[in-house]
Amino acid sequence: MVKKFTLTVNDHEYELINKWKADFNLSSIFRDAVLEKISVKERIENETATAIDFFKLIERLQKEKNENNEYIFTIAVKDATKWVSTAKYQDLIYLETWKPPYDGTEINTKKLITDPTLGSYFKQIIQRNSEMAASLNSKYLNNCAKTWFNIWSQSVSQCWKDIKAKL
Repeated sequence: MVKKFTLTVNDHEYELINKWKADFNLSSIFRDAVLEKISVKERIENETATAIDFFKLIERLQKEKNENNEYIFTIAVKDATKWVSTAKYQDLIYLETWKPPYDGTEINTKKLITDPTLGSYFKQIIQRNSEMAASLNSKYLNNCAKTWFNIWSQSVSQCWKDIKAKL
């Protein structure tokens, strides 16, 4: 059974094709070009599937991801406890009502690092870590920096809650 496809082209392409359509079998050209692309894609898919042990690759990458997440967690908690232990009382009070500079669900990097009270601290932290430093050139924190920030925020809040209860 024969099925039809619609080919969309711009005005200029339409004029050219229309001008020369009597000289070409457009269906055959389209079919051959698409089948060639599909053939290449299938060959790549098949050869990469046999060349790579996906189970081992996924296992290794999952381990690396977990190690990276553990590393980020560890440094974020360490940074948070260090910050709380050296923070001024006014900074801790400021942090209680401070709202991170979210644009929707993303944290705005420029607004974060220019905050009058916490900005220089966040900028210093982001600069010291090569993965997070890439955020300085983007509008929003990257995943590494965002993960660090979220863990840091939770850790600082918990530390301050514990300290404040005893003041």
